[in-house]
Amino acid sequence: AIVNADCIQHDLVGLSGFAAAGEEVKSIKFLLEKTVSDRVTLSIYRQSYESKIVEHGKLMQSIAKEVRKLKKRKRAYQSLDQHDSEVTLAEIKECEEAVQDLQLKLELVENDLDQLRAKCPSVEDSEEDAKENIIHENASALK
Repeated sequence: AIVNADCIQHDLVGLSGFAAAGEEVKSIKFLLEKTVSDRVTLSIYRQSYESKIVEHGKLMQSIAKEVRKLKKRKRAYQSLDQHDSEVTLAEIKECEEAVQDLQLKLELVENDLDQLRAKCPSVEDSEEDAKENIIHENASALK
């Protein structure tokens, strides 16, 4: 009977070790899932951020183009007679409205970029730095 009790006690110790290992596996599984989720989220934010950066650049180019056109129209307006100047005034007004529209779009894109930076500050980091940060943050939670 003593041998049997010792065997049962030994089995219980083994089971408690197994339970501890099971908790560790659950913890590691959770951290792995969180790491993958964080990397997917970062990837989505990064794609959106890069898209907004491209859009920002295009808007800046469009604004510069419209401003050049506007300056050209204003110079032409100063050197024209009464009849031609009416046509040019309409063109100037059209260019000014185009510049205002582009500036509004630019402000919206800049706001989107600010929001993405606020949600995910590492969106501007290099991809490798961002991945290392995610892994490091999640690994430190394991300790």
